[in-house]
Amino acid sequence: MKIGDAVIVRHGRYRFGVKRTGSQKSPWVWEEHLGIITDDRGFIDGTAEYRVYTTDGKHTWCHADDLKIAE
Repeated sequence: MKIGDAVIVRHGRYRFGVKRTGSQKSPWVWEEHLGIITDDRGFIDGTAEYRVYTTDGKHTWCHADDLKIAE
């Protein structure tokens, strides 16, 4: 991945106070947003993160495992 690539970002959000019954087995809600990579950085241990500006107006650092290239 490089700066300027269109990606899909997967965000997880925890819902507090949700009871695990029936089809609601997890209090986690996963959302996917389209975004553009605007910056990248690497760490000494070899992990990479990318700064992504998404269509919902957020500009956050994301781990490479949470991104996939949009086709």
